[in-house]
Amino acid sequence: MRPLFHPAIEDVRPEAILHALSDPERVLMYAQLLGSKRRKHARPCRTWASG
Repeated sequence: MRPLFHPAIEDVRPEAILHALSDPERVLMYAQLLGSKRRKHARPCRTWASG
């Protein structure tokens, strides 16, 4: 698996977020994460890649 890239928040453009959310699969993932009661225990994305 390739390493995940995390841009600095000031480099994130609103249009890029809207583009990503135009994909129904990504919207579903976001909605599931948003509604998760365990989100305070979630690992950062970079640790998912390493298992």
